[in-house]
Amino acid sequence: MLDFGLVLIVLLILFVMLTNLIYGFLAESQIRKTIKGMFDQYVPPAHIDSML
Repeated sequence: MLDFGLVLIVLLILFVMLTNLIYGFLAESQIRKTIKGMFDQYVPPAHIDSML
């Protein structure tokens, strides 16, 4: 009943979307660690948390 090509395209779109979501989460986490490491010595932790 379902067209195999259509199902394959939908699965591919879902895979790309999930990959992009995971990559974005990991990149954002790395950026937060970098910013916190740069300002950790000079700025109080409460201010760093509000910046992030």
